[in-house]
Amino acid sequence: MDLVQANYAADSDSDTQGDEDVSCPLPEYISHMFRRAATAGFTAERPHVYAYADVQLSELQRGILERLVQRANGARVEAEFQPLFYGRLRARRPLHVSLTPALQFSSAAAAAACVGRMREGLAGAGALATPLERVPRVLPNCDSTIAYLALPLAPAGRTQAAALTARLGAALSATPEALTPYDSATFAAGTHVSVAEDSQNPGLLRYARAQDTPGAAAHLHRVEALLQASDTSLSPADAAALQVVCTAVHLTLNGRLLASVALRTQLQPM
Repeated sequence: MDLVQANYAADSDSDTQGDEDVSCPLPEYISHMFRRAATAGFTAERPHVYAYADVQLSELQRGILERLVQRANGARVEAEFQPLFYGRLRARRPLHVSLTPALQFSSAAAAAACVGRMREGLAGAGALATPLERVPRVLPNCDSTIAYLALPLAPAGRTQAAALTARLGAALSATPEALTPYDSATFAAGTHVSVAEDSQNPGLLRYARAQDTPGAAAHLHRVEALLQASDTSLSPADAAALQVVCTAVHLTLNGRLLASVALRTQLQPM
């Protein structure tokens, strides 16, 4: 069952300060994540919550990322990446920063209560504004069947992300029926923006059929090593132009958007 819907319910609590309705769909590749086990033992039937922040790109930034994908594919690294910032007919799509995995709960009521606590906990949190690292990485999806070309957040951005994940983790800890372990600091340390995917990688699919998780990990490590040994890193000028600004955290329940919590920018009063 597809867990990410084409249309999302608006937040019914429209008079809550810092919340706003969001009508745009989730970034396209999130659907790939939720068709698979986002955490160990994940089942579609269990209520689950997910938090992320949109990354809206300028035309300049799209051009920089498009050239990055072209360099990666030209490096012959046993992968063929397709941009995530374009959909069908090159429709422009946002990217995103994941702030949690799919967090499972024993009941729908507990999951909804956690979303409410997360929304309250994020009130007054600062925006995520950060450059990205220059050196790309190759990261797997949750069951190592898809390879992602990703740019990690710079250290300052990971610190900002940690401030957000700590609030989300506190809300999760306050929910007795939460089933998914969540180390907010560890999760923030790995925050990144995936810019392209290879969903038909022969090596990964071969290891998936054999249920060879160590083999898949070694394959991804080899692809990343080949990529980083080639001329694919961002130039200093391109890296400087790729600063991303996330001004809202979106909270979903079973793939449906429940709330979008605005983050405080420098222009907003304390």
